Amino acid sequence: MSIGGTITSATQGSILFAGASGVLAQNNTEFYWDNSNTRLGLRTTTPSSDLSFGGNQARTLGVERHTGGNQAGHNLTINSGGAASGATDKNAGNLVLKTGVSTGSGSGYISFETAAAGAAGTTDRTPSERMRITGDGGVGIGTTSVNGSALLHLSSTTRGFLPPSMTAAQRDAISTPSSGLTVYNSETNKIQYYNGTSWGAHNYISTTATLASGSWSLSGGLYQQAISNANITANSFVVVIPDNSSFSVITTAQLLQANTSGSGTVTVFAKNQPTSNIGVTLQIFNN
Repeated sequence: MSIGGTITSATQGSILFAGASGVLAQNNTEFYWDNSNTRLGLRTTTPSSDLSFGGNQARTLGVERHTGGNQAGHNLTINSGGAASGATDKNAGNLVLKTGVSTGSGSGYISFETAAAGAAGTTDRTPSERMRITGDGGVGIGTTSVNGSALLHLSSTTRGFLPPSMTAAQRDAISTPSSGLTVYNSETNKIQYYNGTSWGAHNYISTTATLASGSWSLSGGLYQQAISNANITANSFVVVIPDNSSFSVITTAQLLQANTSGSGTVTVFAKNQPTSNIGVTLQIFNN
């Protein structure tokens, strides 16, 4: 048998292999070569891609576990093509991940799974889903139920969201920042955002306090009491919200909604002197 010769029992597209007992065999419904289009089909005789899998069941492409003693697994790298060597200002090829075609109200998603570290030892750590990109472009990290109203949905009970941390000089060196761009200013310890013309910060702090019954003073016909809090600045806007449990005391004292704040304190007013303690929540907004 030589190149250009004819195998009379072979089917077009078949790739020959050694079967049982070394007998020359073919199975082009499982292993098919489309020579006209230079495509290889696995369980399909009509490959539409350079490498196509039959679509009647799920398929997996992977690297097997290492069979040597006490060895880590090996990497699998997928990369797109590079520009021609010596070419001027040419892009690299894009790497495209995409789902299959859906119909009607159906959709698809891309899932990313990793194996997390556990206790030292030999126990297998099976990969599980860590990130998902939904059919409508939502990204979920730490959740498989991405909220439909969120473009980015982060979920964790042990970790938080950490924006880029930088000095004011580094922040100001950002070229043409977009409105809404957010950073953490490591000098002022504040999250800041760009409003289109300048960098600003909005800090909201919630804390509790108690208005002691014996700490009210009468001035200008109103009873008043100052609450101290280190988070209050001269530019703070402070909302004082009484607890529901103090409702009867508040009604009798006619606690006023008008509050004034200065550096380090907020002052609360009442028409009548409260006869018992009043628990409050302070909502402190700092610009």
